[in-house]
Amino acid sequence: MTLPISYGTITVKFPKGMLADVQKRYTELAPNFIAKEYQWAFLLSQVWYLKRSIDPDSQGRVPLSYKKLKFYLGCHACKMLAFLVDQGFLDAKRNKGGRKSYWADAGDASFCIHYGYALSYHGRKLEKYEIKNGPLVIKIRNKKKEKLDSYMLPGNEFLWMLVNAMRHVKVDLDLGESILKGLQVSGEMDWETLEREMDKLQDIQNGDYHISRDRFGRVHSVFTNLSKKLREAVFTINGEPAVEIDIKSAQPALLYLILKEEIGKEVDPLVQEALSEELAVYRKALEGDIYEFLREKINQKFGLAWDRNKTKLRFIAFLYSMKRHGDKKVRSAIEEHFPAILSILDLLKTKNELVTRKHSWLAQELQRRESTLVIDTVVPRIMILGKGYFTVHDAIYVPLSIQKRTLELFNLFILKNEIPTIASSKGLIQIQENGIGLLVSTIDKPKLPVVLTEVPPEFLVLDFSFLSKPIPTHPNTIMSHKPVIYQNDKNHRCWSFKPPWCFRRPENLSYKGRGDTI
Repeated sequence: MTLPISYGTITVKFPKGMLADVQKRYTELAPNFIAKEYQWAFLLSQVWYLKRSIDPDSQGRVPLSYKKLKFYLGCHACKMLAFLVDQGFLDAKRNKGGRKSYWADAGDASFCIHYGYALSYHGRKLEKYEIKNGPLVIKIRNKKKEKLDSYMLPGNEFLWMLVNAMRHVKVDLDLGESILKGLQVSGEMDWETLEREMDKLQDIQNGDYHISRDRFGRVHSVFTNLSKKLREAVFTINGEPAVEIDIKSAQPALLYLILKEEIGKEVDPLVQEALSEELAVYRKALEGDIYEFLREKINQKFGLAWDRNKTKLRFIAFLYSMKRHGDKKVRSAIEEHFPAILSILDLLKTKNELVTRKHSWLAQELQRRESTLVIDTVVPRIMILGKGYFTVHDAIYVPLSIQKRTLELFNLFILKNEIPTIASSKGLIQIQENGIGLLVSTIDKPKLPVVLTEVPPEFLVLDFSFLSKPIPTHPNTIMSHKPVIYQNDKNHRCWSFKPPWCFRRPENLSYKGRGDTI
C-alpha cells in the first residue's frame, strides 16, 4: 500500500461566507472554464493579502498582478477574475498610475485596475481556508524561497545580512494579541486592522519579512508596516528586550542641510544674509522641537487644538507635496515665520523641466540622505557587533545590551555630518523599588513611571488615568478595572487585562531607569 505524499498546507483568509457564495454561483451558471474550490479560495485571499502591505484606496481596493495569478492558478486565472467582477463579488476600478495589469487597455500602461471586495462583504469577519493542493502549495513555497535566494545574488548581499539579523528577533504572539484586543476594546482599532497586524506578527514568527530596498535606499519590511505600539512591546532580540533608537525630527533636520546648501549658492550677499538669519531661527527651533514650534504657531493663529503627532504628519505631507499644495495651515505658518525658506522649498519642488527637479525631488533627497546615514553608515557598524536588529526608516531596534553603543554611533555620525539633532532611545524600562519590579512600556506613554505596591502577581497593570477618555469596560470584555495603591498612598482606578490576556510579569530583568526615554 502506497501512502499519499503530504506537502503540508497553506492557510489563506477572506470574508466569511464569500467562498460558499462564489461556489454556489459558479455551480448555477456553469461557465466555460474549470475552477476548483482551493483556486477560488486563493484568488479571494489575494485582496486581503495585499491590503496588509499596500495602502488600499477609500473602498479597500488594491492592484492585483495578473502575471502572478496566472503563475499560481494557470490559464483560467483571467476568466476567474472576470467572473468575480461580473457577478459582483469583487469591485474593480480603473485607476491612473501604477503597473499595467490584465484589465488595462492594450498599449496603455498609464492605467491599472484595483480590486476590492464588494460592499456587501465589507465589515464581515474573516474565515480561514487551508489549501492542501500539493502543486499550489509547492509553487507558493518555492516562490518564497526564490525571493529569499535572490538576496544572495551579487548586489543584494546587504539585504541578506539584514535578513540574518532579523532572524534573531522573536515575537510574543500572546502579548501582541492581548495588546491588539485591548486597542479594539478601547475603540482605537477595528477588527480588520487587528487581523492585519496579527498576520504581520505571524509572518515575522515564520521568517517571512517581505524585505526590499527602494531606489532611494530606504529599506521596507514587515516591521516598517507594523503598528508602533506593537513594535515597542512584543519583540525580543537574542532574548533581550528590543529598544528603539531613532533620530529626533529626522526629516526637518536633514532639510536643514539641504537649505544650508541652497543658501550657499545665493550670489546676492544681502539675500544670502537674510536667508542665513532665517536659517539660524530654524536651527534654534530644531534644537528645541520643530513640531512643537509649528504646533503652537498653527494653533494660536487658527484656534485649533492640534497635537504634536498631527502637526508632524501634516508638515511631512507638506514637504512631500507639490508646489503650493499640501496643508494650507502649515504653509501659512511657514510663510509667516520663514518666508525666505518657503521660497526655497517652492524652488526645490518646482516642476520646471529645465531645472530637472520635479516636486518629488525634495522628498527623494530627504529619504536618500536618511538612508545614507542610517542604512549605509550606522547599520554596517552594528553588524560587526554580531547582534540581531531591525530597522524602521530612521530608527533601529537593537538588544538592550548594545543600546548605549548604538546610541553613541548614531550621535557620532550625526555630529560628524553637522546635522542639528540628536539620536534618542525609547523602549522598555525596568523600575525597581522596595523589591518590586514593574516593566513600564511606551505603549500608552505614561507621563511618569509608577511603581505599584499591591498588584496580583499575574497582572502587569498600566496606568491609563491620564487618557482623555476612559476605556469602556464590560464583564464580557478582556479589560477590567480595579483600585490599586500607589507610592503616594492614594487610591486610583487602573486598568489591566483579564487572564489569559494579562501582561505576564517579565523575569530576569534588572535594568533600572526613569521615564519612558533613557
